[in-house]
Amino acid sequence: YFMYLCSGVFCQDLLLLRKANVLKRMLSTKNKDFEIILSLCLSLFLVQAISSSLVLIFLNIFNGYEINISMILLLCANSFVSTGLVILICRIFKNESSAFFATSMYSLFSIILCLDKLAPSLNIPFVDKVSMLSPFYWIFETANGGNTFTSIIALILIGLVFVTCGSFKLRDFAKS
Repeated sequence: YFMYLCSGVFCQDLLLLRKANVLKRMLSTKNKDFEIILSLCLSLFLVQAISSSLVLIFLNIFNGYEINISMILLLCANSFVSTGLVILICRIFKNESSAFFATSMYSLFSIILCLDKLAPSLNIPFVDKVSMLSPFYWIFETANGGNTFTSIIALILIGLVFVTCGSFKLRDFAKS
């Protein structure tokens, strides 16, 4: 949840880079647009994946929480979804505060959709089907003993939808 809330801050940072004409200056270099966008997205992904992995390591050290490879892969898949969310939100919203609000609302509604996973007595069939579109559904599914591989595939697909819907040409984004 914290990772998705922090994606609002990353949206703000990306929009501030555009506002300060940093992206326009990047375009004046010999690097291709694709390389610049890929480096921004890769750095965002790495920051989220590494910082979240460090939290897991601290949980292991201080609470004795056991970490396995499937948890790390699930965390990386969530980092990919969060990166895709940043790209999508930056594509839709032009204002920093609107982007932060949108990511916060996405996180909140995604958690609310998954309440039936936290409290099985609230099982509503329609909400259960819609909640499958939330990345939190797949996290809770794994936590409740579900197949980790299926959850990782679902998260990667959600991330690909976000990246595809939010993909933009850097020149258009920098100029608008």
